[in-house]
Amino acid sequence: MTKAMEQWLVAGRFRLCGLIGRGNMGEVHQAEDTRADAQSPNRQVAVKLILQRRSGAPIDPDEDSVKRFAREVEIMRRLNHPGIPQLIDGGVDTTDGVQPYLAMELLDGRPLCDLIDEEPQLPVSWVAALGAQIADALHAAHTAGIVHRDLKPTNVMQVRGGQVKVLDFGMGRIVDDPDITR
Repeated sequence: MTKAMEQWLVAGRFRLCGLIGRGNMGEVHQAEDTRADAQSPNRQVAVKLILQRRSGAPIDPDEDSVKRFAREVEIMRRLNHPGIPQLIDGGVDTTDGVQPYLAMELLDGRPLCDLIDEEPQLPVSWVAALGAQIADALHAAHTAGIVHRDLKPTNVMQVRGGQVKVLDFGMGRIVDDPDITR
């Protein structure tokens, strides 16, 4: 990864364009996939990284955070459902230190927490439709042996057209993982 924020190239492929959001442990950037065709709808992606310092410098990840990112990449590889963002690539970029990353489809929408803030009392039919889509995505995850473990309005996004996407499997668990105790 190169140093200047607007020039950061993750995994020799994803050019970071701007910060989309931050959580407790990670941040998501809009990025350009330099391997995708210029006209491809997959050219613009979202790249999740370990939280950066305010200066933009990466925080040296500890072994646990690298393992957590690797688990999230593995979870995303197992999931293929319209209600879950599509994985583009993921791994560890070792170009300039150790930088775990996860690249996925860039979504155009807003988290449910924003919708709830605007409309504290949504119509029952909307809630039922949103709930059915969330349940369908979680059913697909459970069928693949994945448990989300962090479902909340900030981790669900409604994209243009009304479709719902369940986000952030960073706290998720692979049910049959022998390295995880119950």
